[in-house]
Amino acid sequence: MSNATIIVPTSSASSAMASLEQTVALPRVDGHGQKFIVHFDDIKFGRLTFELTSPIELTLERVEGGWTCHETRLSLFGFGKTNVDAVLSVFEDFAVLWEEIAQAPDDALSDDAIRLKQLIHSQVKSLTVS
Repeated sequence: MSNATIIVPTSSASSAMASLEQTVALPRVDGHGQKFIVHFDDIKFGRLTFELTSPIELTLERVEGGWTCHETRLSLFGFGKTNVDAVLSVFEDFAVLWEEIAQAPDDALSDDAIRLKQLIHSQVKSLTVS
């Protein structure tokens, strides 16, 4: 398991730094490339740091034209020219889910969205704004 962290500065996502340590290679899925699983103990996006109750597992795959990244339980998906860009896209999606779903009142959400909200809250141990 990795202690990888990606930090996305509020000023420029393109200058983000990443450490994708101890990735585990999976069998090749198709002719395009490699597939990896990475784990993150926390998610940092802009000024937000989400400390997770357990590491989030993301699947990174090299595809024609770049990289995809996804997490199935929360239905997160990202694409980027680099593996870092793809992970950053998923981290941004997570932050948007937090703002739009996890913070919304239940009466403004569908039953599916309420279940997603509960899942998101169960994954976040703490949130820090810097």
